[in-house]
Amino acid sequence: MNLNLRLRGFAEEIVEEMIREGIAESKTEAIRIALLFFWNSFRGLEFKEEFVKKTLEIMKKEKPKKAKSVEELFE
Repeated sequence: MNLNLRLRGFAEEIVEEMIREGIAESKTEAIRIALLFFWNSFRGLEFKEEFVKKTLEIMKKEKPKKAKSVEELFE
């Protein structure tokens, strides 16, 4: 998967610190390491179920607005 990602603020500082400290050699590697750390820390079944439940609840509440025109999107 190819992905363009813009990080600002605290997330940007974390990536830069990982590179400065020699934890990662590049921004891409820093993000991969952070994702692996997240997965290893929170991969319990209970976490996954709760995450999916909450995500579905949010999606049900926030139905996308279907605009009839471009102008309507920015009203």
